Amino acid sequence: MNLFEEYRPERPSDAAPVLADLRIRPAVPADAPALGALEASREGGDPAARARDVEHSIHAAATDHRTLILVAEHERHLLALAKARHFLPPAASPPSVAPPGWYLSGVIVSPEWRRRGIGRALTRARLDRIAEHASVVYYFANARNRVSIELHRPFGFKEVTRDFTFPGVTFEGGVGMLFRADQCRRRAGSH
Repeated sequence: MNLFEEYRPERPSDAAPVLADLRIRPAVPADAPALGALEASREGGDPAARARDVEHSIHAAATDHRTLILVAEHERHLLALAKARHFLPPAASPPSVAPPGWYLSGVIVSPEWRRRGIGRALTRARLDRIAEHASVVYYFANARNRVSIELHRPFGFKEVTRDFTFPGVTFEGGVGMLFRADQCRRRAGSH
C-alpha cells in the first residue's frame, strides 16, 4: 500500500466503524468544497476560503509525499478528514523544537457522525500508511483535549514531553503535550 491507495482494514476490528460501508481514501480536489465547509464548521472562517486552502493542500500532497490527507466517505458523503505530514525543524530552531518525523495532524468528523469509530478508522489508516516509511510517529494535543488523547491511546501513543515548541502552533488556555508511538510495537500488537 502506498500513501495514495484506498484503505481497507486487514481485520474488521482494526477500524470497527458502525458503518459497514465506510470508505477511507485519499482526498481529491473535488472534495475541497465539502472539506472546506467541514473545517469551517469546526474552526471557523469562510468555507470558500478554507476550500481553496484544502484544494491547494490536496494538489501539494499529490506530488509531495510528506503530506497525507484522507477522507472518510459513506454513501458518497464526506463525513471526516484526517491529515498527517512529515516535519523537519527549520534551521535555527530552538532546542525545545519537536523532533523531526511523521506527525498525525488532525481529525475532523462531522458532528452528527461522531462516536461511530470514524476517527479511529482514520487514525488506523494513517498509521498503517506511515508505518511503511517510518518506525516512529508523533502527534501533539492540548492537555485539555481528552478526546484526542483517548483516541490515540489504544494505538500505543505515550507522552514524551510538555516542554516543546512546534512552529506556528500555540495551545490557547492549556499546555501542549507531545506524544510518540513506536510503529514496530504497534504493528506487532495489532496482528
